[in-house]
Amino acid sequence: MSLRTTRIALTHAVLAALHPSLTAFRDIVLPLPVELHLRICADIHAIVTHHLLQSLQESLRSTLSSLCEDCKTYNSHVFGSCVVDWPCIRTGAQCFCTTTGLSTTRNRMNNDCNSECSPSFMFSCRKYSQPPMYFTMHVRSILSKYSSLDPTFPYAKFLLRNGHDIDTVLSIMLSTFGCQIKSSSIVDNWGHRR
Repeated sequence: MSLRTTRIALTHAVLAALHPSLTAFRDIVLPLPVELHLRICADIHAIVTHHLLQSLQESLRSTLSSLCEDCKTYNSHVFGSCVVDWPCIRTGAQCFCTTTGLSTTRNRMNNDCNSECSPSFMFSCRKYSQPPMYFTMHVRSILSKYSSLDPTFPYAKFLLRNGHDIDTVLSIMLSTFGCQIKSSSIVDNWGHRR
C-alpha cells in the first residue's frame, strides 16, 4: 500500500506519531476498552498535530519579523506574494538592510499573517530540492523538545542541516512502522503535489 504526500506533510505526520506523550500513552496498559484507548490516542495525535502546525506558523512569523517593511515590499514585488518562495525566507537570511549596513529606523510590519498563514500558505508555490530554512529549524527544535520530554528519544542526536538530513531521520522513523520513502515524479520533494 502506498500514500502520496509532500515531505513537509509526511514530516509532521511522523513527528506527531512519535510524540513522547503519545508513545508513552500507547505503552500504558489501562483497564479500558480498546476502542476508548484508540480514541484517546487519536485525540492526542490531533492535538499534537495542531500544535506542530502552530509551531511551524510561528517559525514562519519569526523569520518574517526579521525583515523590515522595505525588504518585505521589495521581496513581494520581485519574487511574488508567496513569502515562502522569497530567497531570504528559504535561506533564513536576515534583513538585507541590516546585512549591508543601510539600516535606518525601521517600521516593522505587522507579522500577524492569520489569513495568509494557513497551513497551505507555509508550503512553497514552486518546486525546490530543499525545504526552507525555517522548516529545517522548526524540525530541529521539535526533535530537541521531544528529547527534553523523553531523554531516551532516539532521534534528537541527528544534526539537521538540510532536506537530505530530514529525509534520513524520516526514513529511520518510518522504518519503525515498517514503512519507507519512495521518490515520485508526481510529488516534488518539498513542495505541493503537482
